Amino acid sequence: MNKALDRLNFPEETFRTIWRDKNITAETKTMRVLIPLVLTFLLICSHQLFFKHITTVPYILLFCIILVSASYGVGRGALSATLITFFGAVVDYSFSSETGIFTLLLYLIAGLFLSAQLHFFMHHQRKQDNTLIETNETTKELIRMEKNQEDFVNMASHELKLPVTILKAYAQMVYLKKDKPGFDENYLSITEKMDVQLDKLLNIIADLQDATRVNSDSLTCLMNEFNLNESLRNTVDEMLVSHPDVVIEYELAYPDPLIKGDRDRIEQVVNNLIGNGLKYSGAEKFIKITSVIEEDGIKVTIADHGYGIAPEKQSYIFDRFFRAGSAQLKKLPGLGLGLFICKEIIKQHQGTIGVKSEVGRGSEFWFCLPR
Repeated sequence: MNKALDRLNFPEETFRTIWRDKNITAETKTMRVLIPLVLTFLLICSHQLFFKHITTVPYILLFCIILVSASYGVGRGALSATLITFFGAVVDYSFSSETGIFTLLLYLIAGLFLSAQLHFFMHHQRKQDNTLIETNETTKELIRMEKNQEDFVNMASHELKLPVTILKAYAQMVYLKKDKPGFDENYLSITEKMDVQLDKLLNIIADLQDATRVNSDSLTCLMNEFNLNESLRNTVDEMLVSHPDVVIEYELAYPDPLIKGDRDRIEQVVNNLIGNGLKYSGAEKFIKITSVIEEDGIKVTIADHGYGIAPEKQSYIFDRFFRAGSAQLKKLPGLGLGLFICKEIIKQHQGTIGVKSEVGRGSEFWFCLPR
C-alpha cells in the first residue's frame, strides 16, 4: 500500500519539476519580465545586425520566447513574454516596412490565446494537485483506521479467548463430576447451558480472528491428502450430536474421492454451510449433502429447505459483514463473517464457491475443489 501511495505522488512531482511550480512565487516576478525582455532584445539585435535580408519578423522564435518564459511563470510568464515580444516586434517592424501590422495583431492574439491556455492548464493542474494531496491524506487516514481496527480485533480476541477458555474448562470439570454423590442435577443443567454458550463465544472469536487473518493475508491452510467423503461424514456426525432433531441426507461420490487440502479448514466450511442452512430453515430442519466427481474437480453441495435468498442479494452473500434476509431474519445470531471466511478458505484451495437459491424454496451452497 505504501508503494501505491508513492506512485500517487508521481504526477504531482513531475508537474512541479516541469513547470517549476515551487519557484512561482513573488521572487520570480523579475524573471517573468527579465527573461523575455533579454531574449527579445537579443533576437531583434541579431535580426537587424546579421539577418537584415530576412524582412519579416521571425514569429516562430518569438513564440519560442513565450514558451521559454512560460517555464518560469506558466500563464503569467507567457503573458509577459507575449506583450514584450509584441512591442519588440513593433520596434523591429519600424525597421522593416515589409511586415504588415495585420500580421502583428494576429501574432498578439495567438500569444494571448496561448497565455490563457497555459493559465487554465496551470489552474487545472493545481486543482488536481490539491485533490491528489487530499486523496493521499484520506487514504492514509483510512489505512490508519483499518490498522487500528485490526489491532482492536486482535487485542479483543486475545483478551476474550483466555477467560472464555478457562470458563469452559471449569464447566467441563463440573460435568465430569456429575456422578459423584451430592451433585445437584439443576446445577448440572446450568453448566451444560454454560458450555453451549461458551462454544458460541469461542466460535465468534474464531471468526473474528480468521477475518483479521484474511485482511492481513495470513490465513494459512496446511495441505495434506485426505478422504473428502469421510470428512463430510465426520462433520455431520458432530453436528447431529448438538442437533439431534435435524434430518441430514447423503448422496456422496463413489469411490470416495481423495483431495489435497486442509481437512480442518474444509470441515470448517462444511460446518458453517450446514449451520447456516439450519439457522435459516425455520421449523423444517432438513439438509442434503452431495459430492460429485467432475471433470475438473470435486463439487460439494449443501442444500436446505429454508427461507432462500433474493436474487439481487446473492452476489453480496460472501461479502464481509453482509447478512441477507428480512429485518426479522437479521436478528438471528451471527456477525456475517462465516460465508466471507468460507470464500477465502476455498480460494486458498484454488477452488470456487457459490450459491443457487430461490426465495421460499431454500438454498444450495456449493464449492468445487481441484482434484
